Amino acid sequence: MRPWDPDAAIFIYMGRLVAQGGVFWRDLVDNKFPSVGFLTSIAWRGLGSYWPGYILVQVVMMLLACLALGRAVVRVAGHEAWWPTVLFGLVYLNLNTVVFGGFQLETIHLFFASLAAMAAVNLLSGCSLEKERRAHNFLDALTVGLCAGCAVLAKPTGLSVLAATFLAVVLYQPRLLRLIVISAGMIVGLALVVAALGIYLYQTDSVRYLPEIWQQLRLYATNSATDWRDLNKIVWAAGVLGYPLLARWWINRRSRESQPKSASRAACVFAWLWLGIELLGVVMQKRMYGYHFLVLAPPAALIFGLLNRPVTLRAMALTLAPALGLSLAGIGQVIVYSIDYQRPLESGQWLTAHADPHDLVWRDMTSRLLIETDFAPGSRYLLTFLFANSDDAPQRYWREMKRDFERNQPRWMVLPNDPSAYLNDTTMMVAELERLPQRRQNYLAAWAELENYIHDHYQPVARLSRETIWQRQTDRAHGATDR
Repeated sequence: MRPWDPDAAIFIYMGRLVAQGGVFWRDLVDNKFPSVGFLTSIAWRGLGSYWPGYILVQVVMMLLACLALGRAVVRVAGHEAWWPTVLFGLVYLNLNTVVFGGFQLETIHLFFASLAAMAAVNLLSGCSLEKERRAHNFLDALTVGLCAGCAVLAKPTGLSVLAATFLAVVLYQPRLLRLIVISAGMIVGLALVVAALGIYLYQTDSVRYLPEIWQQLRLYATNSATDWRDLNKIVWAAGVLGYPLLARWWINRRSRESQPKSASRAACVFAWLWLGIELLGVVMQKRMYGYHFLVLAPPAALIFGLLNRPVTLRAMALTLAPALGLSLAGIGQVIVYSIDYQRPLESGQWLTAHADPHDLVWRDMTSRLLIETDFAPGSRYLLTFLFANSDDAPQRYWREMKRDFERNQPRWMVLPNDPSAYLNDTTMMVAELERLPQRRQNYLAAWAELENYIHDHYQPVARLSRETIWQRQTDRAHGATDR
């Protein structure tokens, strides 16, 4: 795993912020809903800054998701279907090309969605309308709503599994009374999660920030640099996920040996609906980063397990070996990255030794430094990735960041030793900066203003291997000394 990957660090810092009484948007601006910090604050309260714990939590969530999917197929396809489903999940939920870090929102999403899918399959397999069965229908539907609601806290597309469940019920269990009972259960389950979030937003006075947050997310999505070149991502995902499904369908297709019990048609339709709606959600995010496609693995695992084919070692090896090979091929890169980044930030260690615990500090992608040192940020804007949101975002966000600096007067700034190389790497890795010349120009101009501000108000006091520490000039003029 990538220790303190920037995405993982910001999610964990959001959890810390909420756990310590901070408020999203007032104290931190990012391209996320406030529900993310509300959810990850649970992890922070239990794990704090212990990074291996977050990796362990992600592994456990993936294992439980696989077991939940295996339990679901056993209900409708027999015990023979358990191994294919679980093995598929173990391979694809750990595909290191899309498992982007030790802690990511897609893992939380798919964990709760898999639990919801287990309840959904159980719901679809109970066709009776007898009174004693209605209570089970309601409880299964309630579980679907609760788990889907928890998935929504991580990603809005967590509703996909609930939508697929409802459509499958309409198609295969269309009796009015059953529909009413199931719909009521799902609505109540979802409402409980929404109510908990609503109470949090109301108590922290976060409700008033929601229009601004929504506007930010809308601009972020509509200004993505999506074009025909992104179709290759869908083709890649279709190939990686489609190969094992087609291969397993083809292998032993004419076998006269005893076959596993036929899978429920309703469960199959549910799995395909879930896969399709999740894919639609990925495409609607527009940027379609590789890890966005991870949420397609659970419904694909269900489909794989529900295929009516004998379970043999040969079949499993032929169908899952390519994906397993992709993961093995990436192990070396992950190990090298982990060794390089496992150590605490050098700038954080220097600041811990020389700065006052109450000092404010700013660094691009500040969240990791704040977690490792427990300092407070000098601005609500912890990363300049936000500058890529739209063509006018660089100057707009820089002006707001500058106001934060002038109001808070952070004592310390941290810049890369070679800003030109740093910016060159950044503009090549972010599609919106690589593809859109005007946005790239505005981004570089905003960074130039940021550097000029630091040079005008700060003095370099320590040059480390990769970064330089800058101290505010007024502090040094008034006789402040490094400890």
